Amino acid sequence: MNKSVKYLLVTQFATAFADRAIFFILFVIIGKFDNLPGWYTPLLQLSFILAYVLFAPWAGTYSDSRPKRNVLLHGNIIKLTGLALLFLYAIPGMTQWVILLGYFLIGFGAVMFSPAKYGLIPELVEEEKLVKVNAWLEGSTIVAVLAGQYIGASLGEFNVNMALIIAAVIYGVSTLLVYGIKVTPVEHKPKKSFLKNFIFDYKELMKHHVVRFALLGVSLFWSVATILQVLLLDWARTAVNLENVSDISVLGIFIGVGIIIGAAIVPNFINLHNLRRTRFAAYCLGGFVILLSQLNSLYPVYIVLILAGISGGILVVPINAALEEVGHKTIGSGGAVAVQRFSENISMLLSLLVYTAVFAMDVAPNTIMFSMGVIIIILTALIGLSLPHRDTELLEDEA
Repeated sequence: MNKSVKYLLVTQFATAFADRAIFFILFVIIGKFDNLPGWYTPLLQLSFILAYVLFAPWAGTYSDSRPKRNVLLHGNIIKLTGLALLFLYAIPGMTQWVILLGYFLIGFGAVMFSPAKYGLIPELVEEEKLVKVNAWLEGSTIVAVLAGQYIGASLGEFNVNMALIIAAVIYGVSTLLVYGIKVTPVEHKPKKSFLKNFIFDYKELMKHHVVRFALLGVSLFWSVATILQVLLLDWARTAVNLENVSDISVLGIFIGVGIIIGAAIVPNFINLHNLRRTRFAAYCLGGFVILLSQLNSLYPVYIVLILAGISGGILVVPINAALEEVGHKTIGSGGAVAVQRFSENISMLLSLLVYTAVFAMDVAPNTIMFSMGVIIIILTALIGLSLPHRDTELLEDEA
């Protein structure tokens, strides 16, 4: 593993840690204000995702038009700006608005960070190492997310302002670490306006059957992950009687451990030419979510969460690698990741809107979870129709 890849992994670890810690710090803040409705939590997550939907078409063009290391720096600076706004939460009458606006800006920074982060990988490593490096990136990100959510919740319960200051310091460290990544040449500089370029990129990628399958598959994964992270907050209180935010955040650790295991083992039996196999992991994910909805004891819950995480890791890692490689060889890796992130976040936004509406109707969390598992299985069967009934070369023309 070369030096630049190591710096990229550590930089991503730091920023992912802070991103996740901030969400749980904000969840602690929300719990301190009685006038905020119960559906404010999914609304908070929506503000982050909305930034992706609005800015993803522009972010890919921006990433491909300049050295991606510089784009990482710009993303972190925007995140720091959003974090600065969050310190205004204590001002009466401004709490709910500065939280939403600050988290929206952090989402905007993440929009910029994402295509540059993933777009750098094919610029730094050879094709045969893409799945392995993606596994390292996903694994380290999950570790950061797990540590961030538990430490963020714990620090928030202890002292909210101190927790926000620590998050700011971590963003600062991540920004400094970016300078360890080498400046790569601009290989696919866009020639059109960002919107025309995004539409062109989207059409070009959707011509490829592997990309269609990958976009649908990764969108399904992140929709499930997004709903689960807010659903678990409510489900844990009724199903396993957990009350403290830090205790509930531990549940995510077991999912993350599973994803790390899945990301570690997947290069051994799935590569860029047999992505059809990932659909079996999606079927398992749906089954485990259904099983989880029926449990009310912590230890079985821990086991099922790990198994669900393993399924998710096996699903998402090779799909990410395929999108990066096809994009790098065609429209540009930054543009491909921007299309990917836009597709993911449109599906996440719609999923969260539906979840928020259902939650507002007082539907029981376990009923929502059971229904989600069934939907995963049905959608996986439909998504599988996007691939031919054989393994295929990654850049093979449509038959």
